[in-house]
Amino acid sequence: MIEGIRSQRAIHEVSRKSLSGFVAFMSLCLMLAAPLRAHAEPSRDGDACDGPSIRADVELDGVWLSALRDAKRHLAAQANTDTCAEIAVNAHTKGVEVSVRLRDGRRATRVIESPGDLSNALESLTVVPEPLPKAPSDSSGTTASSADAPAAATKPNPPRKQFSTLDEGRVEPPPEAAPPHAGEVVRTDVEVGLGPALALSVSPSYLGYGAGAHALVERDHWVLQTRFVWHIEDRGTGQALPSGFNMQQLQLGAGLGRRMELRPLLLDALLGANVNVINQEAFGADPEGIGGAYGDLSLSAGLRLAAPAERGTRFFVATTVDVFPGRLGREERVDEGLPQLPPVALTLEFGASWSVW
Repeated sequence: MIEGIRSQRAIHEVSRKSLSGFVAFMSLCLMLAAPLRAHAEPSRDGDACDGPSIRADVELDGVWLSALRDAKRHLAAQANTDTCAEIAVNAHTKGVEVSVRLRDGRRATRVIESPGDLSNALESLTVVPEPLPKAPSDSSGTTASSADAPAAATKPNPPRKQFSTLDEGRVEPPPEAAPPHAGEVVRTDVEVGLGPALALSVSPSYLGYGAGAHALVERDHWVLQTRFVWHIEDRGTGQALPSGFNMQQLQLGAGLGRRMELRPLLLDALLGANVNVINQEAFGADPEGIGGAYGDLSLSAGLRLAAPAERGTRFFVATTVDVFPGRLGREERVDEGLPQLPPVALTLEFGASWSVW
């Protein structure tokens, strides 16, 4: 009997301790969960942040950095912007990409093409709508009398600030942020360059060396170019040549093409036409030797790769293919005792160029 009572008391003691431990465990869980729930909710106290934070994830050029500093000062002067907004500015092929996250978790992304639009765009993305004014009422809770209605109707309403609707994935710019098309500034660049050149042609084959120079005007990604190449010497290879043979060539041409920005590189694709003057000489049966000059036209297609993309001094490598229509399908020679002229030639140029305007 006594043993049974002792067993029941032991069971009650264990149960009471288990219940106390369970209650303590649940209290600890509630204490830990409370701050987590509070942290998950975004802060809505405007005084918790001292202004929108702006960061640039990539290196921007000087024009965009200056515009970004102006935009920060502009936002600091506004009273109705989200002071807890987070703004990231990244480089884009058309300008910069702006990503905004507001305190309530809404996000928006927009591409800005002109540095002058950056301040207005950031303001439109971070603006907090003002609450609508309440209708005036008298002591009885009714609205103003009809006698005051004409006076209220004649009083002009102050203009309300336009702001964008921050929907996920899309932001409509405010009307005043869109500049007129006529006000856009298109920059014109003038560039000159020079460097050594190598020439190669086949059937028949020639290998030459010389120097080249070019001058171009670029506007709105269109490129107009003039080109000069001097072949100091073209040596025939893989063919029978007369004694004392030597060959020189001058090329002067113009081309039109497009410039593509592959930052930090620039790629120019050009089509053009050239005037060619060739001189060949050799010792022959005539004591005075044989030789003469030859002139014709050629069509060219070329690519030029230059770096860096910023204006100033650049380094380039260019390749040009020349096709001579007058030599296709037939043998053209300066003299019967001299080798045939090539119908197709490839020129490789490399060197430096400078922006002069």
